Amino acid sequence: MTVVIPDPKYVLSLASQIEETKGRLAQLQAKWDALFSPQPGPVEASSERQVARKRTGRKAAPNGLASKVIRAIESEPLHEWDAERIGDQTHIPLKQVRKALTNLYAGHRIQRTGRGVYAANSYRPTPTPGASLAAVN
Repeated sequence: MTVVIPDPKYVLSLASQIEETKGRLAQLQAKWDALFSPQPGPVEASSERQVARKRTGRKAAPNGLASKVIRAIESEPLHEWDAERIGDQTHIPLKQVRKALTNLYAGHRIQRTGRGVYAANSYRPTPTPGASLAAVN
């Protein structure tokens, strides 16, 4: 069996190319992660205005739908709400209530406690006595 010794210049060149490619891959991975993460990440220069707009957001109109939905939820912060209950209390059509809930949740203004169920950010479920034992048995 013959052992072939590679050219040292070629080995160094390959090692250099690998390191450059790893750096480029890390940059691309950071951009990819930024697309799918809720935190602001590295952005292209062309989208800086969009990111700035997302960070600052916009204020809800005091008498707008979102403000009415928030007020309804925060009127009873210890309870969970669904779209029907909010619609009944605010007299807002169900489709618009659902859209407002989706937007408020996406903007971290309310929390989602289950499918179609929302609550104020201050809401903490009260543990049911014996609930942990029932789950084990």
